Amino acid sequence: MSGKANVHVAPHGEGWAVTREVAEYVLSPHSELVNRIALGVVLARHAGVELVVFGREGQVLVRHHSRICLRWPASHAAPSTISKSC
Repeated sequence: MSGKANVHVAPHGEGWAVTREVAEYVLSPHSELVNRIALGVVLARHAGVELVVFGREGQVLVRHHSRICLRWPASHAAPSTISKSC
């Protein structure tokens, strides 16, 4: 990409956290995934970077560039507050 650090949403303890790709600290821990994704989308859009959402087993669930619409994979149930299309 552009050399900027992407935004990650990943498991953190019993909940989820938003981090920057190269950061060694958590920007925002939370128990609900949907809240962290919403924050991650805003941060990624603002920074012009990609949002990467990881599952509990470390697999990438979603890769979302800030200039395109978030598309949730058909293999996973989308949280009810996240639109599956634009």
